[in-house]
Amino acid sequence: MMKHVFSVAAALAFLALAPITPALADDPGVVTFSGTISETNREPITSEDHGLFSHHDIAFDKGYLFDRATLSAMPQTSYEDDFPRSEGTYRGPYLADLLAHVGATGNRLVLTGLDGYAVEIDRSDIEEHKPIVAIEINGRPMAIGEFGPTKLVFPKVGDAEMDKRLRSKGVYALFHVSVERD
Repeated sequence: MMKHVFSVAAALAFLALAPITPALADDPGVVTFSGTISETNREPITSEDHGLFSHHDIAFDKGYLFDRATLSAMPQTSYEDDFPRSEGTYRGPYLADLLAHVGATGNRLVLTGLDGYAVEIDRSDIEEHKPIVAIEINGRPMAIGEFGPTKLVFPKVGDAEMDKRLRSKGVYALFHVSVERD
């Protein structure tokens, strides 16, 4: 009996002193950044792990998992989008601010949605066009199945060809951003 009490007490002490990772927090993570970043808060993902990362052939040594609360606490910007079945006002932080938050140093990004759709974006497009990682549409949180939990949204620039090119890079159900060097 004494050994059992000690085991329970040791387990409770460990849990009280262990850091809470985003995966165990009340606000689960919604988008992970990996690659050439200096700030990390999540364990490596290998090709042997289960889930969408391995399903989409994504593996990394270091990553940063943003939860909705962290994204909401950052400065927010809103853009209108009239893409069919996803019209509305999107709100979220600038992608450039998230890159700064994780100490990103790469010049190229690969963004992947839950469905496997992936696009490459040069850092210069991010600086010039200022896309946001939207976490809300029309004042409410974006959910999986409603183009969320995050969506990359570019503002309209007024040039039909450029707007079309930028829209094609607007990943919905965005869950992973890999920062890479050229």
